[in-house]
Amino acid sequence: MGDAYLLRATDRRYAEEGACGGAVPALLRYALEEGLVEAVVCVEEGTDPLDPRPIVVDDPDDVPAGTYHVFHLPLSTVATSVVEGGTKPVAVTCRPCDSTALSELEACGALPKGSTLKVGLNCGGTFHPRTIAEILEHLGREPSELLGETIEKGRLRLLFEDGIEEIPLKDLESEGRGRREACRRCEVSVPRDADVACGNWGVPGELSGKYTLVEVLSEPGRRLVEGAIEAGFVTARPAPEDALSVRDLMESRLAEMAHEAESVTRFDPSRCVRCLGCRFVCPVCAACEEEGCREFAGRGVPPSPVWLERAAGCVAPQCVDCGACSDVCPAGIDPSPQSCNSTTSPSSRT
Repeated sequence: MGDAYLLRATDRRYAEEGACGGAVPALLRYALEEGLVEAVVCVEEGTDPLDPRPIVVDDPDDVPAGTYHVFHLPLSTVATSVVEGGTKPVAVTCRPCDSTALSELEACGALPKGSTLKVGLNCGGTFHPRTIAEILEHLGREPSELLGETIEKGRLRLLFEDGIEEIPLKDLESEGRGRREACRRCEVSVPRDADVACGNWGVPGELSGKYTLVEVLSEPGRRLVEGAIEAGFVTARPAPEDALSVRDLMESRLAEMAHEAESVTRFDPSRCVRCLGCRFVCPVCAACEEEGCREFAGRGVPPSPVWLERAAGCVAPQCVDCGACSDVCPAGIDPSPQSCNSTTSPSSRT
């Protein structure tokens, strides 16, 4: 495929409130209105911008204009429950780790092939809400003032009504206020196994923030984008010849930072309290129905003190290193295979 466009929503609310001209919500609305999908799994703002939550939408009027990606959310886990019993695909907004998780679920048979339409979002990493709150406090800002955040050219850009604050990622991470650990070691910023890849990277300066660069990566993605253009849901410009190479250069810079990042090993099974939180948020483990794992899969108290080691070993072949397990662990353990020095690494996948 490889065709690329600069897209902007024709709907005024999406164009003004959505990120980069609102192309993503416009594509989602088109998919619902035209019956291309059964439902949409996406993210909306909760009580404030630091409280995003996954939602399932089946009414085009309910597609949120804003996009909220401050924190990792296991959208692939939500999608798994929505797909069951559906007759059409489910559209899912997904960052690279979400997209890879959906591909892994299809590969292991937990999801039927072609059951999701993956609307991929470029990702330079995510911050835990409490970290963003600390950064805002340091800047003398309230969470309610934050309109959005992006990572561009190695900097965190915080958008407020009265302007933009930019802080180098390296400064934040040296101060202990950086991205989530899994994001710091991630080398994949563009969701190339999605149906379309969307983002601001590569959009020319005068159009930056007003248009979304959308790369078509599959035939379903082509039908989505070309259909939305023809139906008038988005206006389109041809992407500049160097747009994708500029985007890929930004990804390579983040990959260099990942190589330079210091590894922090927090895998200590002796501290595990066997709450099963990691199992419930893991996008691949949560969908597992293997008979041999039932006593370890939240259907009763795990009978063995080595449960964490067994769970980490079981999920290793499909782990996408999203970091959700580490985020929810009350004992401060990182149970991901990467922390266990596993040889399996999603950073080498494309």
